[in-house]
Amino acid sequence: YSVYNVSHGTFADYKVMWRQMVPQIRAAVVGPIHDQYLGNISPITQHVVSVIAAQSADEAHYVCAMLNSSIATCISASYSTGKSYGTPSMLEHVPIPMFSKNNTVHLTLAELSCRAHAMKLEGRQTDEVEIEIDNHAAAIYGVIPSDLPSLRAEAMRIGNVCPASLLPLAG
Repeated sequence: YSVYNVSHGTFADYKVMWRQMVPQIRAAVVGPIHDQYLGNISPITQHVVSVIAAQSADEAHYVCAMLNSSIATCISASYSTGKSYGTPSMLEHVPIPMFSKNNTVHLTLAELSCRAHAMKLEGRQTDEVEIEIDNHAAAIYGVIPSDLPSLRAEAMRIGNVCPASLLPLAG
């Protein structure tokens, strides 16, 4: 018996995870948790969930914000279909610059993702934060601000292809 693709990243404290085979990526940051019997553990996933290991919570939230941006949604939807949607190979088409703690845009995106996660846990809408994420992701991707409304509309159309109940990680 064997297990494939297990590495140090599998057990990283912070990860970005998203479901595969759904029309829109809904990435979420997963961090260490405390189990009363096992102590501090890092959750791991089964199949059909893509994972990116991060070295810090800030890096994970930055990557999460970039993946959840309307720009990344439109890029990934332009080449993915069916069961190939959301697989790790999408990162070949959705370039995410390496995180730098010295880059203020990266840190702002990390803070916005953290805020969006907290709002979701409280059951609050994240529309305004998502717009801010798109604005900052646009700066990284070189997208002009006047193109963002049409990209947002297309990302919403892509996301509405299936019910939100099928997108549970970061609804």
